Amino acid sequence: MQKQIKILLTLITVLILAVSCAKNNPNNPNNNINNGGSDGERTYTFIASEEMLSKPWTDQTKKDYFENSWKENLANQIIYKDNLYSTINGRTDENCNYYDDGQETIKTKFKYATNVVNNGKNYIGGLYYSSTAYTGYKWFIIYLNEEGAEICVNAKGTLSDDENTFPDASTEWYTTPSATYGYIKLN
Repeated sequence: MQKQIKILLTLITVLILAVSCAKNNPNNPNNNINNGGSDGERTYTFIASEEMLSKPWTDQTKKDYFENSWKENLANQIIYKDNLYSTINGRTDENCNYYDDGQETIKTKFKYATNVVNNGKNYIGGLYYSSTAYTGYKWFIIYLNEEGAEICVNAKGTLSDDENTFPDASTEWYTTPSATYGYIKLN
């Protein structure tokens, strides 16, 4: 009986070590992924820190944290159609504005960074405006998940089509079943 208990404890210890030492530890609240490519290091922060979430949005350090994290995640990226990375949908510039592949005109313009709650996680994302979208559907939020999927969250109801009239706190947001619009390469 003691031998069985020792074996069980050994297995539990190995499992705990495997999870805690994993590259993408699910217990890591920041879910940082470091991509040290030849063009420089990029550290992806997908999940907002509890410390920053506790601050009000009037706090400039919170605004800076979200904006810097979002730009580190999405600035100057190639957006692929799927996670096979064989077809390019578009790209982003240094300000996280989105361009369709082969186009020089901004398709969606980055306005500011925010947080998006999905499945109990507070993702870092960005509010976007599209002058080419249908009336009432020009505003949406994009965030990246831990796999590099670009998820789009749409606004419920009719919002202003004016680029300078932002959605407010009363705006309801929803994701569609086909909310994944592209992927970035994490490695």
